[in-house]
Amino acid sequence: MIAKEENHATNGGGVYVNGGDVTVTGGNIEYNTAQNGGGVYLDNSTMTLHDGKISGNHADQGGGIYMGGTNTLIMENGSITNNEASWGGAIAYSGGNNTADLRGGSITGNTAKSNGGAIQVDFTNVEVCAVTIKNSTFRNNSADGEGGAIGADLMTVNPAGGLMISPTMDASNILVFAVT
Repeated sequence: MIAKEENHATNGGGVYVNGGDVTVTGGNIEYNTAQNGGGVYLDNSTMTLHDGKISGNHADQGGGIYMGGTNTLIMENGSITNNEASWGGAIAYSGGNNTADLRGGSITGNTAKSNGGAIQVDFTNVEVCAVTIKNSTFRNNSADGEGGAIGADLMTVNPAGGLMISPTMDASNILVFAVT
């Protein structure tokens, strides 16, 4: 994949995917800016990140990746690092049915001005959300608000969704909170 660098857009500064599948194998999506999804914007799509890198992107929501609609994100030994957003430094979920399966790799050094330094889930707009984290590293992510690693605004949650964390992850910097 050719590196996508220093681009600007309303949605998906580096890559915008609507109704499709994209695989990043060993490529870089870096230094892009957007309102939603500084690096990648997924809308009813599937993305597989295999040994790829999403880094240094900026957005209001989802510095690295923004997921709106119904999406699947699979990360296999990739990295999402040093992205910045107001909400969801590395990944932001908003709307639809979203699934993330993080199998190895790292989510490090991402920052959010409000909530979810690494991952922010807005359950007010998400029908079903499942995040599976296995053999992955979350390190040095920060949020000025809640959830240095993972934040979740809970209004109503479909029982089919949820958060599963394998024993290899340190859950001490995860905060899930309710908004009433």
